[in-house]
Amino acid sequence: MKMMIAQKTDVGLERKDNQDDMGWFSFPVGEVFIVADGMGGEAGGREAARLAISTIKQCFEKGGDSVPDLLKSSITLANRRIHEKGTSGDLQYHKMGTTVVVLVVSHNQAYMAHVGDSRIYLYRNSKLKPMTKDHSRIQQMVDDGIISLAEAEDHPDANIIYRALGAKPEVDPEVRREPFSVLPDDLFLLCTDGLSGLVGDFEISQIFRRGGSAEVLCNNLVSAALNQGGYDNVTVQVVRLGNLQAPLAKPELEVKPTVTTVNIKSVASISFFVILAALLGAGVWWYF
Repeated sequence: MKMMIAQKTDVGLERKDNQDDMGWFSFPVGEVFIVADGMGGEAGGREAARLAISTIKQCFEKGGDSVPDLLKSSITLANRRIHEKGTSGDLQYHKMGTTVVVLVVSHNQAYMAHVGDSRIYLYRNSKLKPMTKDHSRIQQMVDDGIISLAEAEDHPDANIIYRALGAKPEVDPEVRREPFSVLPDDLFLLCTDGLSGLVGDFEISQIFRRGGSAEVLCNNLVSAALNQGGYDNVTVQVVRLGNLQAPLAKPELEVKPTVTTVNIKSVASISFFVILAALLGAGVWWYF
């Protein structure tokens, strides 16, 4: 099944530094997508998110286990490394932590895992479905019937999470051990709360309904968060499956603008002007 992948990160309108991180990696077990939202000071948050991404990548590189076991062991190891660094005595990393969401697409099957309040959504048949549930105080209050979903949107405790990598020596990642089949035209979104905390599910669904390439969708999602105030870093990954137009084909290029990390992998010849236009937006990859 063909894939079109794009990702974009933006520092937002109020923060001075971007503590989010993201990654996409191709392994024998399948394609692995990761988004992390660091916390704990400028250096600490950035390092925690980076360490989560790199540790999960290393574990998948070694392989040897089933996808659910790899998800659990890699996130557990990432937690241990982040906690050890955060309690090492180096003040710049004191109490650092991060959320993480991981999606694996393998042989037309999807697996996922998460810790914290970054999210994975599935857009299928014109309907948006959250595939993860936040490990947050607000979500717990909703589950317990203390507040409604409408009250949760503007609650002052919206940013309080009870599970994060690095907060404790051990963590219990929520792993979806049973995969589900992916279908042509499925669309996955991985994002930090810089998007989901500002842009509601209905508006996200409307952005997807209007259509466009994965790159266009990433740009529209980030713009929506900025238009709502952009008080946090915002990071999005879009994985679009199925019947796509003819793929771009160029050697891998890398561009690093101020707030957006871009990697482009393509495999068919296109014009110089099309490449320039692509590089002005978020990073895009085409994959068979």
